[in-house]
Amino acid sequence: MQVQVKEAFQTPAKQGAALYVHVPFCVQRCDYCAFYREPPRRADMEAYLGALRREWALSGARGGAFETVFFGGGTPGVLTPEDFHAIGRWFESEGIRPKEWTVELSPATAHPARLQALKDIGVNRLSLGVQSFSDAFLKRLGRRCGREQILRAIGALHTAGFSNFNIDLMIALPGQTPEALLEDIEQAAAHDPAHISTYCLTFEDDAPLLGHLQKEGFSRNEQMERACYLAAWQRLPQLGYGHYEISNFAKPGRECIHNLNTWKMGQWLGLGPSAASQWQNKRWGNIADLSLWLKGVNNGTPPHVDEVELTNATLLADALIFGLRLTKGVDLENLKTRFGEENLNMYSSLWPRLEAEGLLTRKNSHIFLTTEGLMLVDAVGAEILEYV
Repeated sequence: MQVQVKEAFQTPAKQGAALYVHVPFCVQRCDYCAFYREPPRRADMEAYLGALRREWALSGARGGAFETVFFGGGTPGVLTPEDFHAIGRWFESEGIRPKEWTVELSPATAHPARLQALKDIGVNRLSLGVQSFSDAFLKRLGRRCGREQILRAIGALHTAGFSNFNIDLMIALPGQTPEALLEDIEQAAAHDPAHISTYCLTFEDDAPLLGHLQKEGFSRNEQMERACYLAAWQRLPQLGYGHYEISNFAKPGRECIHNLNTWKMGQWLGLGPSAASQWQNKRWGNIADLSLWLKGVNNGTPPHVDEVELTNATLLADALIFGLRLTKGVDLENLKTRFGEENLNMYSSLWPRLEAEGLLTRKNSHIFLTTEGLMLVDAVGAEILEYV
């Protein structure tokens, strides 16, 4: 059955739909992490893998063309090589043959047998959660791995033949200076990844790290954070990594297609507890509870939360908010075609004002944020939401 998509929900030109699979299992939560997780008990993992197939069958997406697949977590690397081979057989039976298939790994899970299994089933992109090459910063973050384990993991990726991999780094760690960040960036680039992400540490209310820092009287240094961002934005392009999104840099042609689909408000189907979907004019999340998710899927009614019907106006606002995170910005003519001239005209007074404030540049039908605008992207997004 071919999936039918309403006109308002056509994916961007030359962009296919995406499949996201959330693997909630993680051996130990890092101190900065507030994501939903479950300990990797084998019985739970087997129940989860069976329910994934049932949720897929219930989705009605069979026969749909998925350009990308992304396994995120949690720690997808806790799945065994046998688990991944079974997933590969399942995908093959369903005709799921993505152009880009990404799996997130922690350094502790980058073992040769697992990497070989990923290679066998067609995974062609890996994302390694490094965060820092400094043992001091890793300890500060509550990471279970150290620098030496990270280096072994990167070596294992190269040995297994994965040239297309991403290294995640963190910006604005407590006590981090631009010089310390640049040291991490230089070390990352020396290992020749195809892609480098530099995400700002977020201080989640229910993550242990925030409590530790509050006890120490820590306060954020926004000037230092700004300096770190600017240092990364200057240095990474010099090292051959194009700056294509606020936090993401890639060698030519190695941008993450899956994430581009998300930022451009394409379609994605999420499987697994706490996975999010934007599919056939609706947006929802799966419940962040393994037992309730299993019960619902096995009963034929996957438990969704925050389900909303999407309108052209809502999608346009999100396409602007996330599209302006891209350094190339957005094409207003394209958005007018996708979401309607009347909806786009609501923002006609906003662009000149942002331009006058030095936050935005216009070139023909394209608009994109200046360096200062990228620094204030959340504030720009808040202004866009005021028009919805």
